[in-house]
Amino acid sequence: MPKEAIDERRRLYRTQAPVRIACRPITMEQAELDPYDSAFDLPESLILAESCRNIELDQRPLWRYLHALHPEIGRYLSLQDKKQELLLAALIDRELRMAVTHPSIDLSEGGVSFHYPQALQPDTRLHLILLQERQLHVAATARILHCRDIGGHYILGTEFVCLRDHDRQAIVRLTLRKPA
Repeated sequence: MPKEAIDERRRLYRTQAPVRIACRPITMEQAELDPYDSAFDLPESLILAESCRNIELDQRPLWRYLHALHPEIGRYLSLQDKKQELLLAALIDRELRMAVTHPSIDLSEGGVSFHYPQALQPDTRLHLILLQERQLHVAATARILHCRDIGGHYILGTEFVCLRDHDRQAIVRLTLRKPA
């Protein structure tokens, strides 16, 4: 891919949206695990939301078929799905509001930069939970690329190691809505 196309893609799929991040250092082996693995002690509401999202992805063809066959049933299922999504988002927001979070300064489908209270070494692995007002609830593992000291606090630049495809798509949708 030509350098100009790569630079354009980087600008297009990047945002400085106010994303909250809960993170903790993990081992190299843990970084290769699925970010929703039980080893990460995720909040129950996030696990429930991920399970519901997986069911929705599996059932989507059936819902389309039902909607085509019986539009009123399709509308009912859509409303129930939206209601479930709003309830889960509220649960996640409430539960993680109490966790220590660090504001994002730059988010893309490849990684995230954010403020952190202490220095961490490059190549340190992290488990991240990314949250943004009912639009983004994502778990990921990442590798620190750089740690910059900015007058007593630090900015970590990371790249995602493990990120589910639908989570990557959610980040892309967010970045397309809010350009940098």
